[in-house]
Formats: sequence, C-alpha cells, structure tokens
Amino acid sequence: MTPTLLVVSGLPAAGKTTLAAPLARSLGWPLVTKDDYKGLLYAHLPELPQAQGGPLSFALMFRVADVVLSAGGSAVLETHFHRGVSEPEILALAERSGARLGQVLCSARRPWTPCARVRPRGSRRAPASASTCRSTTPPCRLTRGGRRWTSPRHC
Repeated sequence: MTPTLLVVSGLPAAGKTTLAAPLARSLGWPLVTKDDYKGLLYAHLPELPQAQGGPLSFALMFRVADVVLSAGGSAVLETHFHRGVSEPEILALAERSGARLGQVLCSARRPWTPCARVRPRGSRRAPASASTCRSTTPPCRLTRGGRRWTSPRHC
C-alpha cells in the first residue's frame, strides 16, 4: 500500500494539534509534530537559543517523518509551516518515499481566538501583542495542485 503524508497546517493556535492528535489516532498513524521535538530539546537543553531550537526541531520532525515514510508507513505531520521554506521539504519528503500527499488547513474563525489560546500555553515566546490579537489577516492557505503547493502572498 502506498504511504500517505497528511500535513496539518495553519497559523499558531488555530487548532492544528487539537485536530491532528485524534485524527492520527483514528487513522492508526503516528503524529509527527514539531512541538514535541521542540519541547524535548528545551527540556534537555534549556539554554538552547531559540534561533537554533526552532530550526533543529523542524529538522528532527522532518527526519522522523522520513523514517516512517521510508519504512512504508503513513504519518500525520503537524506544525505551523514556514512559507517558502517548508514546501520544498514537504515535497521532497513525499517524493523520496513515493508517498501520497494531503493537507488539512486549520484556521481560527475569529481573529481573537489564537491570542486567547496562545497566552495560557506558557510558551517561551513573548505573549501576543494587542495588534496581533486584533489582526484580521486571513490564515495562510496551502493548496495541492498535482504535487505542487501554492500559497498566497500574505503568508
């Protein structure tokens, strides 16, 4: 059977993990999420600079997904992907393993929802600013056209 890479994406606090975890369980696929690796890195290396921790957690996430897909398994890959950086990585990952590629986009229905969800998490990041909380910028949308992904300019 052809492996599947299901990408769950969206802006921070849009509900990606809330959706991805039960979805992965119901499919019987591993959930590969950057936040797990970032948490593990900071638990063992609390002084790791954020400029290194973020990229390293992305690298770990992509490596674990590659191992799963290369073994013929399917996986749910979840995080806030970076436009112009993540698409080539995701496409290469699917190409190397011959995996089918799908995507679920999560977005908050109200502009204030992400701010209300991020603040209680105790993130290492600075709290969202008031201007961010009032933002009405629509979320990024990645769409799959064949094996190519596109996203709007504002992302």
